[in-house]
Amino acid sequence: MAHLVANCERLACNEFANYVIQHVIKAGPLADYRDRIIEECLLRNLLSLSQEKYASHVVEKALEFAPAPLLAEMMDEIFDGYVPHPFLFYSETKKDALDIMLFHQYGNYVVQRMLDLCCEAARAKRNGINLPDIELRMEWLNRLETRISQNRNRLARWYSSGKKILTTLQQLNDRPILIPNPIRSHRSCTPAAVPSKYR
Repeated sequence: MAHLVANCERLACNEFANYVIQHVIKAGPLADYRDRIIEECLLRNLLSLSQEKYASHVVEKALEFAPAPLLAEMMDEIFDGYVPHPFLFYSETKKDALDIMLFHQYGNYVVQRMLDLCCEAARAKRNGINLPDIELRMEWLNRLETRISQNRNRLARWYSSGKKILTTLQQLNDRPILIPNPIRSHRSCTPAAVPSKYR
């Protein structure tokens, strides 16, 4: 197990070994190793790993099974841990980690997992179920909603992944989220509701 933890980043990016890392993360009896994987491998690498085809699955699994303190660290890193730097590739466009992940072919699935975790907390709150970190999750949900709202038009045009994110929020709020009609028409420029097949 020590060898696995020591080589976690390389294994997480492997087509087959990533399943081993995922298994360790979700296996209750291996919780100590799960925490070490998150602390020693994933934290401080979440943006890059979320953009890897196989490692992004590991990040998703870690978000799902991380204990509350480590989940908070992961969320903080994604929300605030990547300030654009003069010498980093994403600084030229002033994008932060969430901006990049939201429209990345693999990173967007990590954002969907973040959103799912926060929506679960919102539904629990509505039903009078008090989760230990519910207020923190509601704060994350507000931040995600704000960013998604700011990018609503782009997300609506971004194939099924963007529409899935919009639909998740629509179902939570039980209200239609207006998205632009992808077909340009001289007769109408009004937004259209999310089609029923995406609900």
